Amino acid sequence: MKFKKAIDAATDNAGVAGAKTTGTAAVEAVNPVGKDKAKAEIEKELAEKTKAIDTNADLTPDQKAEAKAKIAEEAKKAIDAIDKATTTEEVASAKESGKLAIEKEAAKAEIEAAKAAKEKAIDARTDLTDEEKAAAKKAAREEAEAAKKAIDKATTLEDINKVLEDEKANIAKINPVGC
Repeated sequence: MKFKKAIDAATDNAGVAGAKTTGTAAVEAVNPVGKDKAKAEIEKELAEKTKAIDTNADLTPDQKAEAKAKIAEEAKKAIDAIDKATTTEEVASAKESGKLAIEKEAAKAEIEAAKAAKEKAIDARTDLTDEEKAAAKKAAREEAEAAKKAIDKATTLEDINKVLEDEKANIAKINPVGC
């Protein structure tokens, strides 16, 4: 309140700027631009996605380890960016960018799981020749790669979720007709 009064009492732009700078510094000393809360949100996102990957039965242990390493790397990048941020806006931007990057990696792991499940289902079919199985699995791999590229291009969580659901459905539709 005292800084607002100082701004109101200023008689020129220099006085306003000085009072504003002093007031802003005082506020930032009390609340360092929300960094702790932003980092906590990143940690929460990381924990949720790690749990989802761990509980996905369609991923191999190696696929799980790779996916978890990728989301942990994105979380670290986000936390580093938050630490380097000097304004509330920069903190918010770093947090949102980090959450989006974690979501992208988790979505790509889901696509891998959908592909793996489809490949298992194709391999289990006795009505398909080896060539038909190979062609169907190739189609599933190609669909999964296209999905991952689309996820990388997504700019919002809504875009990621739409691509994820559409592409999982496309992978599920791969259903070769046997002899």
